[in-house]
Amino acid sequence: MTKIALTFKSVSEIQGVDDIGLLVLVDEKCERQLAVPCEKSLFEAFKKRMTNAVSTAKMLPEVLWKLVESQVGNRMEAFIDSVKNGQYGAVLIDKDNFAELPIYACDAILLSLISKGKVTVTIDKTLFLKQSTPFSRNSKGVSLPLNTITDKMLDAALQRAINNEDYEAASYLRDEINKRNKLRNSNKDNSMNDHEGN
Repeated sequence: MTKIALTFKSVSEIQGVDDIGLLVLVDEKCERQLAVPCEKSLFEAFKKRMTNAVSTAKMLPEVLWKLVESQVGNRMEAFIDSVKNGQYGAVLIDKDNFAELPIYACDAILLSLISKGKVTVTIDKTLFLKQSTPFSRNSKGVSLPLNTITDKMLDAALQRAINNEDYEAASYLRDEINKRNKLRNSNKDNSMNDHEGN
């Protein structure tokens, strides 16, 4: 498996959506970007640390990082390995003893920011190429793959597309909703069959 190293670049808001923000990461050559949706509270945590408007030294994430760093050292990696139900998944890897702990990708990215890059962020190359978009320094917006949008966001975006009579966008959104519903129903059927077989 090939990994791509990512660097946290910025935060961005989604127009018309108040409770979710985007974390933007770029590859080493700044050619492609990955947009990771995060909840508003975590989005605000990133903004605090980027503006230095508030001292964060005594906040729980910073204190826990100091503790971890003193116990484990600097050889940690946050590896983004999946997208499930509209959310990126990751594992936190201790490179010295290869211990792995599941972690939300947004939290892993925050840990990398707090550690000033001592916790590296990587992603599977295949996943990155599928999920990323070209990076442009002058861009005013960020593209977001449909499979990283939560069900709630999809429903809201579908309603906006219908209201704006953007039927092409509505069609793409409806297809994604239907695909997710089919997958959920298939998983339920498989789960029921497994239970009945026992």
